[in-house]
Amino acid sequence: PVFAEIERLLPATTRISHLGFGSDLNELTVIGSAPTVDDVAETLASLRDAPARETLFEDIEVGAVRRKEQGIESSAESLPPRYEFEIKFAIK
Repeated sequence: PVFAEIERLLPATTRISHLGFGSDLNELTVIGSAPTVDDVAETLASLRDAPARETLFEDIEVGAVRRKEQGIESSAESLPPRYEFEIKFAIK
């Protein structure tokens, strides 16, 4: 159910590169990226449990948000940067 919940809640612009469970399986670490800082904020908001929208996740902790430059396409144009993030949260 955890993976289905993540897929249901994440904005389409968010890419996940790593999912890791803590030793007790009640903590999840998600590492991913989004095209803008606003998209990172939207990702965090979409995963967080709220009265109007219950999720499996609570107690979100943001570990880092970093701007990452992307490589160059074959057309010699630079790709826009993405913002990598790392978040940890408890699973209900």
